[in-house]
Amino acid sequence: MSLDLPPELWLQIVHLAHREALLALHQVSLKFSSISRTILFAEFIFSPIYSDEHEFDRLAFWSSKRIAPNVRTCYVNLSALGEAISTDPARTTPLVSATFTAVSRFMNLKLLICGAPRMLPLEIPALQLDKLKSLKSLHIASGSIVPCNTVKLSLEEFIHSDMPFPESHPRYDFFTSPPIAFIDPSTLRSLTFQSSSIVPMSHFLDGIATDNQSRPAQQTWSWLKGWVSQPAPNTVDTDIIKSYTNLHSLEISCTQFSPSEFTSFIAAFPALQDLTVGNFRRFTSTPGAAAPPPTKTLVPHLKKYRGPAQLLPFILVHSSPAGENTMPRPHTLDITRGGLADLWRAFQHCQGVVLAGVVCLRLLAELSELASGDLLRDTLAFVPNLEKLDVVVHSRGTTYPVGQNIGITNKDLCHRVATALSNNKMLQKVKFTWHSALDDPSWQGPTQVMLEDGVKKEVPGLTVLESELALTL
Repeated sequence: MSLDLPPELWLQIVHLAHREALLALHQVSLKFSSISRTILFAEFIFSPIYSDEHEFDRLAFWSSKRIAPNVRTCYVNLSALGEAISTDPARTTPLVSATFTAVSRFMNLKLLICGAPRMLPLEIPALQLDKLKSLKSLHIASGSIVPCNTVKLSLEEFIHSDMPFPESHPRYDFFTSPPIAFIDPSTLRSLTFQSSSIVPMSHFLDGIATDNQSRPAQQTWSWLKGWVSQPAPNTVDTDIIKSYTNLHSLEISCTQFSPSEFTSFIAAFPALQDLTVGNFRRFTSTPGAAAPPPTKTLVPHLKKYRGPAQLLPFILVHSSPAGENTMPRPHTLDITRGGLADLWRAFQHCQGVVLAGVVCLRLLAELSELASGDLLRDTLAFVPNLEKLDVVVHSRGTTYPVGQNIGITNKDLCHRVATALSNNKMLQKVKFTWHSALDDPSWQGPTQVMLEDGVKKEVPGLTVLESELALTL
């Protein structure tokens, strides 16, 4: 094989090599040294426990002219330094400053993951992110961000995990702009928030307008200057919400919120195409009394929704054109919480319209909900153009044989499911996953052969992709 290949081809060849092989290749020649460095030093992980010379040496090595251009992904975790900063800031602050300076030299950095102590918010100027012109994705793994309107980053993706409540940070009383102000809204494509409540998420977008005129100066921590006296501002920035016309993907994860909190939060992103709501358990108040239905659709361009069935009425309301009883969007629904009956009720509350645009559907169902087949048939009637169906069935401890609980065998169950599917003329592929509880492993669920035999007569063109058993707690 000729060695005279472009560097791009060599990268593809050696990319699958083990680290030991890359280290050996690094010593062959200057050419292979340069190629191997691109892979060996593509990721930098820095998680200091305390400040010492070894950590400074690591930063100096990785930020050197030969190594720094190779770094594409960087993970910096400063959480362990929280106590050290409080007890010995004179010793720890230089390491923090050196860390940010080193990261600012990774001129080809694409992804930065950063974690900070919960009570010590991150300052965007201290991070020196404005020097990273190639940075596309920023992930704050822990801690909070001090609002800043002097820096504007052209990020495509922003993730904020473990978001703390604003009330837990004294410096929030002095913020004059929302924390998200450092991101250029015109470039942001994807946004992910994770917290126990929707309150920190809303605050990150809107900020807090407080009466600071009567508040005295406080001693607060600054990553740049250490403990400083923070005076109260004279004015509060009222321009706290931007237009996210290019933000197409939003993922939020929190256990509970009120309908009004949810609708007001989602309304800030009119161009959403992909919406994911994770870990949601319940509304904090009665939906009907907490908020009136939205007067217009929240997500008119929605293509994919992944989340609980309970939220569908708020997302899909008014999605159909005036005078029509069909909804052209979304095309994919992935229901992660709520059984078949919950999904049927959610569809019923969507103003009685047909979801004509849905071609892919993943739903959850109790084994008893599939017994008659009527509930599955009535639910699928709302998605007449469905092409692919993925059903996750939970036995919930049902004892084998099935007839002891729901009155039918696996063979009869397959026949009734096939009958329910026969009304969806566009359906091409179906997959069933049968979850049996670990305390009742005797029930195996219908096999793929059983399902294929059941649908052969009712739905001749339907393909059964899988019928697998999964044991769950």
